[in-house]
Amino acid sequence: MRDRPLPSRRLLVAAGALLGAGLAFTDAQYAEALRGHTSFVPDPGRNGFNIMVTGAEGDRLPAGTAWAEGNPQAFEIGSSSGFGPGTSKTFTLGVRNASPELASDVQLSLFDAAPSSAAGTGLFDILRFTVTQGDGPDGGRQLAVDVPGSARELLAGLRLEELAPGGITTVRLTVAFPGWADNSWQGKGAQLAARVDGSSK
Repeated sequence: MRDRPLPSRRLLVAAGALLGAGLAFTDAQYAEALRGHTSFVPDPGRNGFNIMVTGAEGDRLPAGTAWAEGNPQAFEIGSSSGFGPGTSKTFTLGVRNASPELASDVQLSLFDAAPSSAAGTGLFDILRFTVTQGDGPDGGRQLAVDVPGSARELLAGLRLEELAPGGITTVRLTVAFPGWADNSWQGKGAQLAARVDGSSK
C-alpha cells in the first residue's frame, strides 16, 4: 500500500513597488513622486492574500494615507529644492498585509529603476541609503545603514518583521547625497524604486 501524498500547501505571493522619480542634483528643483503597483496570486477561498503599499516624504505617514493595490496612479510626495552634496531626504513607506487570515513574510529591495536611461548617470551608485523598520524607543530596527547604491546586493531582500493578518508596518528610508560630490554632478539624476515582496505563512 502506497502512502498517500500530503496535500501541498499553496504559497501565495504578492509584491508592491514604489517608484520615486527625480532624485536629481540640479540648481533648481528636486521633485519626486511615488507610484504604487502590486501584483498578486489571489486565493479563491476566504484566505485571500495581498500586500498593499503607500508612501510619503518625511518621517511618518499622513493620516488618511492612500494604499495602492495594482494601481498605477501616482502619489505625490512633495517637491523641494536644495538636494545636493551634504544633504539628505527621508521617506516613509507603509506596508500592509491586507489578508484577513494569513500572516506574511516580507522583504524590501531598493534598486535603480532606470540604470540604462539617459538620466542614469551614476548618481544612484554614489547615493547612500539607510533603512529602518518601525519607530520604537531606539529609533526602529535597522535594515541597512549608510549603504552606497553601488552595493546592490546589500539593498536587496531586506527582511522585515513578520506581518500578522491586517498588520501594518512602516519603513523609513533616508537617501543621503555625499558631501564630497562636486559640480560635475549638476543635472545628473536617478530613478529609485522600492519593491516589497510578501509570501504567505
